[in-house]
Amino acid sequence: MKFDPPLVSATLVRRYKRFLFDATLESGEDITGFCPNTGSMRV
Repeated sequence: MKFDPPLVSATLVRRYKRFLFDATLESGEDITGFCPNTGSMRV
């Protein structure tokens, strides 16, 4: 599957308020994002 712009790898830092998460991008930038999945994100 091809995405435009390409996907970027990140490390999940924490998840809160059911739909929000904090992550750190490979570049070191910290971001906050929206996740529509309310279930567990364990590997």
